[in-house]
Amino acid sequence: MTESTTRSPIEDLSQTASDRKPAKRYIAERYEVVNMLEGGMGLVYLCRDHFTSELVALKTFRPEFLSHRAARDLFLREGTMWVEIGRHPNVVQAFRVERVGDGSEVYLVLEWIVQPQDKKSPSLRSWLKRGQTLPVEQAILFGLHVARGMRFATQKIPGLVHRDLKPENILIGFDGVARVTDFGLASTLSGHSPGSTVGTLENSRENIGRTQLTQGVAGTPLYMAPEQWAHKPLDARADIYALGCIMYEMVTGRFAAVGETREELREVHVNGRIQPLKPEIPLAVRQFIERSLSISKEHRYRDWAEAEKKLASVYTSVTGQLSPPEWDGAEETPDERLAAGNSYNTMGLSYLDIGKLDVAVMYFEQAVNIARAENMRELEGKGLGNLGLYAALGYIERAIEFHEEHLAIARELGDRGEEGRSQGNLGLVYRQKGEPERAVRFHEKELQIFQRLTNRFKEAEALHNLGETYRELGNAAKAEDYFKQSLAIARDIGDRTRLERILNSMGKVFLDSGEHKEAAQLFKQTLQIARQIGDRVGEGEVLGNLGELYQASGFTERAIEYYNYSLAITQESNDRRKVIRNLLRLGDLYLIQENVDDALLHYENALISAQEISDQVQELAAFSS
Repeated sequence: MTESTTRSPIEDLSQTASDRKPAKRYIAERYEVVNMLEGGMGLVYLCRDHFTSELVALKTFRPEFLSHRAARDLFLREGTMWVEIGRHPNVVQAFRVERVGDGSEVYLVLEWIVQPQDKKSPSLRSWLKRGQTLPVEQAILFGLHVARGMRFATQKIPGLVHRDLKPENILIGFDGVARVTDFGLASTLSGHSPGSTVGTLENSRENIGRTQLTQGVAGTPLYMAPEQWAHKPLDARADIYALGCIMYEMVTGRFAAVGETREELREVHVNGRIQPLKPEIPLAVRQFIERSLSISKEHRYRDWAEAEKKLASVYTSVTGQLSPPEWDGAEETPDERLAAGNSYNTMGLSYLDIGKLDVAVMYFEQAVNIARAENMRELEGKGLGNLGLYAALGYIERAIEFHEEHLAIARELGDRGEEGRSQGNLGLVYRQKGEPERAVRFHEKELQIFQRLTNRFKEAEALHNLGETYRELGNAAKAEDYFKQSLAIARDIGDRTRLERILNSMGKVFLDSGEHKEAAQLFKQTLQIARQIGDRVGEGEVLGNLGELYQASGFTERAIEYYNYSLAITQESNDRRKVIRNLLRLGDLYLIQENVDDALLHYENALISAQEISDQVQELAAFSS
């Protein structure tokens, strides 16, 4: 964050927020909320980071925009991309991603841009008044800032398309410098299922300047390039068209495209019916805007480097002075590298939430690589603990090694929270390995640590882990007792993910004891919650349990149906052990139906998968079948 953006009237903002909300609110037990801004799609919390004493902005989407799993996937992907762009004076920096509680809340932690004293907000929109123009020199300079920020971003992320450049997404700081924000987040709208109304707005004059879905395409109608309206592939030239619209607005005091509805605006953009610029505007400025607004993208500037170079020459032509020098590209600081590593860890956890196990592993590995290069032991330990995910991919022994390294680092640093997490993870892996007696010891230590730390989220998890382990040991009474203790805490703290998983476990207890009606009720509750919160992994697990329930009840066709649903999800998330389990289950059912060909096909696929991950237990089971 630049010095100028932190030299702001903090006390005034704090007093205003204090007047509105006497009780302080914290996000992730770290960010004190000073103020909240609401937009069409998103929520922005202006906060003090009590770890760094800096001012930051936490951005998230309204819950309805992230309820669909594909939309969450896109939000995470675009958020990760923004973090990876890094630091540049003409880009609003994304520092990291924060997950809160059970992971259902995700925030992008952004640089807080404080507006000049005479503006109501940092948005370029606050500089633009209908019928009033900006000084031409100012308009060129802002355009140059945008081009430099976008050129840097597209160099860091080749193929990057913003999709929603508009005055609201250009922030002018206390230092008078323009910065681009909201990279790619408009595309989150396209992650919703066909027929969804999320992101669609009433076709009215009031909405033509808001981000929305227009016939399935995300963008803002006032600034959308012809190819955007036509559902054609987009590249940087669509964003350059949007910059042309913005510069037109700055130098004329009116929108480039004029219309009351989306259809009228589409007609203007697609057919090039934008009113010509007046001759009193300098020729070099007119030529830049007219070329940027060409209907055919082939006639526009080919990329941001060319657009930036042209704008620099326009600045010189109009002002008689050289354009301000470009940023010299200072090296990342250790703090920035640490923030990047923590962000990789968080992104991995977020991808884990939506069932993208192989993607999650990639991010955890990046976090560990940064930690080792910078000798950041705390980050290394967290990353190693997360890499224990290899167990789900079938590599049990490797996962144990990672968790043992994590435990050693946690003890070295005296970090009781991480020690408790590593104990719990070791318990989970030993349970997967088929050693529940050993797992109990680790989960008991996990519970003791989190009870002493009064961490109720983790206490509920430890109790649940003990319940699952005792269920595998055949001690249903003890398992049920632990599940009830965990359930009470989950309900008290509002942890819906834990609630879902405990209900699933209790359903398995009833299934084990032959109480099928009670098991069915619990599994259906579990499935409903999993779908509501977008827990794809949990959904796959309970669908498999429903298959097992129907199999035990003698409904073979229904069992096959549910096992196939579960198989599809586990294949999608690349959970190799669960894929093999579902293949073996299906093979057994096809054999019962005397469908030998399908049974053999599933057994052979299970055998191949088990051999690929060197899982000798499942390999033996598949071979025997």
